[in-house]
Amino acid sequence: MSEYQKDLEIDKDSLDWEWQRQAGLFLKYSKEAANYNLLRDKAKENIEIVKSELSKSILADPGKFSIDKITVASVDAVIKTDKEVIKAIDKWLQLKYEAEIFGSAKQAFEHKKSALEHLAKLYLSGYWSSPRISSDAKQEVEVSKKKKMVKKLNKSTRLIKRKKKNGEKESK
Repeated sequence: MSEYQKDLEIDKDSLDWEWQRQAGLFLKYSKEAANYNLLRDKAKENIEIVKSELSKSILADPGKFSIDKITVASVDAVIKTDKEVIKAIDKWLQLKYEAEIFGSAKQAFEHKKSALEHLAKLYLSGYWSSPRISSDAKQEVEVSKKKKMVKKLNKSTRLIKRKKKNGEKESK
């Protein structure tokens, strides 16, 4: 599990602590996203610089690159297959990926903020409190329990035999 995934987890029993660290975490990941965006943009510029320098070299000495006639297509072909250009593009792609990851992490912390807001509302509304029952409802439950016990006792074979022995009527 990555660090930002751990930072996204919410301890619902420590909402105060979660709220205290939320702004700091959002700032941390926003800075990381901005940093990777900057690195990505610099890498993109570097690709253009490498391509330009290679183009100048090709135009200065086409024979060195096995080009008989200089055309846009022949220069492009050399540029697309050059190891330095490929390396610069790979670096840019990796930094683009990292920038997107940290951009997503930044968005995830927006979602965490929303989740914390909703959890706080649940807490304030008594979602995790003990259930409360009115005295009327308690009394109704007790009466219902007593009725069930009496029914069960009346069905007891031992009680029925004893009542018959004593000459009592069966109660319903």
